[in-house]
Amino acid sequence: MALRHLQRVMKKKLGVKEHHNKAGELHNEDGPAMEAANGNKQWLVNGKLHRLDGPAVEWGDGSEEWYQDGERHREDGPAQTHANGGREWWVRGKRHRIGDPARDLQSQKEWYQDGVLHRLDGPAVMDSQKEEYWVEGKRHREDGPAVVFANGSEEYWVGGEKTAKKEVEEALALSQLREVEDTPEKVTF
Repeated sequence: MALRHLQRVMKKKLGVKEHHNKAGELHNEDGPAMEAANGNKQWLVNGKLHRLDGPAVEWGDGSEEWYQDGERHREDGPAQTHANGGREWWVRGKRHRIGDPARDLQSQKEWYQDGVLHRLDGPAVMDSQKEEYWVEGKRHREDGPAVVFANGSEEYWVGGEKTAKKEVEEALALSQLREVEDTPEKVTF
């Protein structure tokens, strides 16, 4: 009981305004359920972050987060924008974006589909220190190193398991040989 009283006193001193439903959950269907003097605002319905016409969380520094039914979600743009310009795309609580990075931060880009690192046409993680190739949530590359560090060192991975460079090169050579064997010969008359 004393703890709840202390929490109410602290919220009042910090300038926090809250709206609750009969169950005691943060709730307001007509605006933010929580507002702080520092500019932070949160829209909640029955205790879950939720807003259909804008971000459900607005931070005093200008960062924003979109939620629906308690899950980070937005289909027409990034579901999280950072004050420093970084952006993140989320759909139904999972990082997800087709064709472009789902995490586009100042110093790092990451490609996700359905919540896992995934990219077929290049590295899924790119930053100043390294590039990493991922497929369906596993480090994976069949035609070269799956991790290339800025200092030139490399790591080879297939299906999420670290392997030797020689094994990847042999598998690639065998695959190329099969392609040649499967190509029909041109017959000229």
